[in-house]
Amino acid sequence: CELGYLSYGNLSGSIYCITAKGWEKISEMEQTESNNQGFIAMSFKNETKTISESFKNAISKCGYIPRRIDEKEHNNQIVPEILFEISRSKFVVVDVTYPNYGAYYEAGYAEALGKEVIICCRDKEFNGDGKPHFDIAQKLSIVWKDEVDLESRLYKRIEATVGLNVKMF
Repeated sequence: CELGYLSYGNLSGSIYCITAKGWEKISEMEQTESNNQGFIAMSFKNETKTISESFKNAISKCGYIPRRIDEKEHNNQIVPEILFEISRSKFVVVDVTYPNYGAYYEAGYAEALGKEVIICCRDKEFNGDGKPHFDIAQKLSIVWKDEVDLESRLYKRIEATVGLNVKMF
């Protein structure tokens, strides 16, 4: 109340209301919170470990924290936790090399929230029989040859579409 973020909502003072200044502060805090994380949506199995490492490296080099839901400690149900992490991320990187319905769902949710979604797929799958689903294939994707190529291309795409997360001191 002293800072102007809350006011008493009734005469007895037992109900508080968020003021316009309070909503501005909430919006500012949400923006700050969501500016430092990139969410990774992909199939998690042994074959994808090197892909995941390339994602993490590129995201980190751009100044963001890479977030994989399977590496986060929590006691919640997984889907609400995924949705929460996507909502607080600046962007989402999706791998469709190994098709995963969850990753497609997460990409759609991120798009609906207005997040930048970066689709990645290895070239032999992208151009072969295991081609990404029609809905994803329409979006410009990073089609990569090896993990070094993936890391380089992802860094450039984040820099061009999201921007580097460089803090000025």
